[in-house]
Amino acid sequence: FNATNKYFPVNETVQSLIFRKSLSCPDAVAIRHNDTEISYQQLLSKSLHLSNLLIDKFSVCRDKRVGVLLNRDPSILICILGVLFAGGAYVPIEATFPSSRVKYILDDSTACALLTTNALTNKWSGAMPEEKVVCIEKLFENPINETQNMGLEKIQSRTDSSGLAYVMYTSGTTVSLRTLFKFV
Repeated sequence: FNATNKYFPVNETVQSLIFRKSLSCPDAVAIRHNDTEISYQQLLSKSLHLSNLLIDKFSVCRDKRVGVLLNRDPSILICILGVLFAGGAYVPIEATFPSSRVKYILDDSTACALLTTNALTNKWSGAMPEEKVVCIEKLFENPINETQNMGLEKIQSRTDSSGLAYVMYTSGTTVSLRTLFKFV
């Protein structure tokens, strides 16, 4: 009745699966949100573009944390994959959080960068130096095709299944935040 068991390689990562899927089905829809559709090729190109920026500008590497303060739309998936492709760990920050909580999370997680939008400036202003903030609107306007220069081996050399994937803060029932670390 409910035979949903599937084999999943223990050492596989989400980013390597997305990379492979974009090679086998580049024009297939990867993300559908309202009237927006993003193909696997577009998803890969944009996330690798961001990944290279994170590596070059912020030296993101294995287990380095990057804050992601965005509204819920396709850009959040692109940013998460960009952080993972760089080898980093993303720190999701809810756009509805008060600025004091955003500051606490960024400080406590030791985030080396913040991915956000211009519309959310009031949430992070003062919590993170401007030179460590990437407002993604301009970044995704005309991304270059990064896939020609990035093979699966290079992706796997930056990340593996034992690396930190994310650091999540939850409010729980107390005033202080609890932290959840996830290794994939």
